[in-house]
Amino acid sequence: MSILRKILTLGGNETYNRAMELYNRASYQEAIQAFEKVARGDFGEGRLYPRLALFYTGQAYRNLGLIDMHEGRFVEAIPKFEKASSLIPANPELHAYLGICYNNQGRYEDAIREFFIVVREGNDSPSGCLRLSLVYLNAGRHEEAMQWVGRAIAREPDHADLHYLRGMVLSRKRNYADSSRAFQEAVRLNPNYFEAQTKLAYSYVLLGDLPRAKEAFHRAMALSPANEAIKEGLRLLEEGTQDKESLIPWGEEAFSRAMMIDPMLADILMVTRKSERDIGFYHTLVRIYEKVLKQNPKYADVHYGLGHAYHELGQWEEAIAHYEAALAINPRYLDAQRSLEEARKRLERFRRL
Repeated sequence: MSILRKILTLGGNETYNRAMELYNRASYQEAIQAFEKVARGDFGEGRLYPRLALFYTGQAYRNLGLIDMHEGRFVEAIPKFEKASSLIPANPELHAYLGICYNNQGRYEDAIREFFIVVREGNDSPSGCLRLSLVYLNAGRHEEAMQWVGRAIAREPDHADLHYLRGMVLSRKRNYADSSRAFQEAVRLNPNYFEAQTKLAYSYVLLGDLPRAKEAFHRAMALSPANEAIKEGLRLLEEGTQDKESLIPWGEEAFSRAMMIDPMLADILMVTRKSERDIGFYHTLVRIYEKVLKQNPKYADVHYGLGHAYHELGQWEEAIAHYEAALAINPRYLDAQRSLEEARKRLERFRRL
């Protein structure tokens, strides 16, 4: 990496240097044009500049795909990630991004294929298993979904999202007694987990325990007072108290919808190995996360992601502020706690210089 840093910062080909300036400013379309010009040429150095240009062309396509993906333009993101993958083969992050886009487009078998590549390349983390389990659930392959989420929980039992997904799998299998316990555990681990609190309420509805369903819906309402679905749920419970059977189709419908993979999941940053960090990528993430936070200021994963991006840019105070914000929302956010401790140590070292 030290050799690359010298090449990227000391002299070299003028067109390549200009392309890097554009890339680091997140002007990716212009950077791609400049890199492609370098890639077509031969500037000596054993064709080092053309090879680097191809690599950063792929990175630029990746970053353009990230922008599309995080803004919900999954169809537009897919060809950008595919182009990036053709230029940077065997890159697990690109397969993860493609898997997310395919899942959110309803292309579940394609998503399973991409996520299996990620796992095969060594990212069999609990979050990697979570994604596979979620896509199997969407594909109606419930036993395989349960297998993967169980594998993840065994490795990280305090991961609230894993218990939530386990509850969703059990609900699809109509095992509402066990699903309610899974949602309870998710809420215990993260008291601000709105979706888990809501699904707990629906589980109680399907168990016929309407008093506890009302309590759970009221707790969900406290987390999201303006949520129309929760208001409607409470209204239906009041109207259906004397006819529990009439509420079953409504409760089952809440568990029948396909699950999207939120592009804001913090694990989207799994790819940021030290050998692959670059300024343009993290500036892009800062731009994405700050935009999302304006709409969702109480989203712990987004605060964590933004903190991580600032962390990699060496902006320690900003990183610490967002890690702290993530922990204020979810005090059991272990990744945020670990990153906060590291960022504080880095800031202290910086101040001693």
